[in-house]
Amino acid sequence: MFVYFQDTDNLSVYFVDADSGVEVYCIDIMDYILISYDINDKITAFHVEGISRVLSCHTFDLSELFNENPPNPVYNEVSDILKVNLVYSTLPTRFQKTEMKDIEVGIDDVGNIICLLFHNANNRIAEELSPEERKKHEKKLKEESERLNNWSKSIIRKYR
Repeated sequence: MFVYFQDTDNLSVYFVDADSGVEVYCIDIMDYILISYDINDKITAFHVEGISRVLSCHTFDLSELFNENPPNPVYNEVSDILKVNLVYSTLPTRFQKTEMKDIEVGIDDVGNIICLLFHNANNRIAEELSPEERKKHEKKLKEESERLNNWSKSIIRKYR
């Protein structure tokens, strides 16, 4: 699933249900690409900031572009690589390593994004959490929220 946020010009591509609340933390892998992870340190989504500036295609209406040709994930079982094509391009593509070991960005000869590669995808890409894992995650979030709430109250009491 993907969402293009026209007001911020950001694109989010989700590998699991975006409304499930499983994103626990995010890591910048490039200046404009953020990767989201779940409680099992598996990738739940990626987000591209300012997509119209870095996408290898020039159009005035990205909403229309993505509705006609949504990001296209292709999984190769033999190499265990998930390739997410953001645009349909026949341009030569070179792959640029990122700060994350198993993630590369496919770019054209002017440096615009064409696709993302996720190596070792079977072990790195999240699957939907089971009901038990979801309950465990919700409990952990509630405990963390209570801990932070108590901590902030103790700071307020200290400085009154």
